[in-house]
Amino acid sequence: MSVYRLKPAFQRLLAPCVHGLARRSVTPNQITVATLLITVAGVGAIALLPPPYWLGLPLLQFLRMALNAIDGQLARLYNQITPRGMLLNEVGDLLADAVVWLAFLSLGVLSPFWIAVVALLTWLTEFIAVLVAPVTGERANHGPMGKSDRAVVTGVFAIIIAVQPNWLVYGDVALILVAGLLLVTASRRAMKVWSLVPEQKDENNGE
Repeated sequence: MSVYRLKPAFQRLLAPCVHGLARRSVTPNQITVATLLITVAGVGAIALLPPPYWLGLPLLQFLRMALNAIDGQLARLYNQITPRGMLLNEVGDLLADAVVWLAFLSLGVLSPFWIAVVALLTWLTEFIAVLVAPVTGERANHGPMGKSDRAVVTGVFAIIIAVQPNWLVYGDVALILVAGLLLVTASRRAMKVWSLVPEQKDENNGE
């Protein structure tokens, strides 16, 4: 199960916007950089404001996912896929993910250790996805805790912070669950390569 399964329908809804941006000569890289700047600025502001303002995070994450989908479609449909764009896309996603997770430190309620673990496992999951691409010819986007799923989780966290902050006493348990699901996701993505590459014989022991 993964929110990523909804991506094709989401892309169809965004198609008019993609074509409109292309007519205005907007490039995928411009969208990618703008997405990162908007995310950093928005999350930074939310982290400094009172709890009710955390309701802005789900909206910000939705905007981020929409812009991520738009830059990808723009690159594919208008033949603008470049090594620079691929690098910007991956680095932008990693930085945005880190900013979102680390923003929860400002609350002083959730465990800094588990926030750091989740942030690092997020990076590991995406790093494996990048390594898989040259072998299989496509980026691994397996769930159950892919980018879209994480956006939903952080959005739920934000709603709880704004509406029912006393529920945060269970926040560390939720983070541990997210960490476990990230490990499952990383394993599933790694297995995409593991199942394709034959095990190499050790020539030193005569096998």
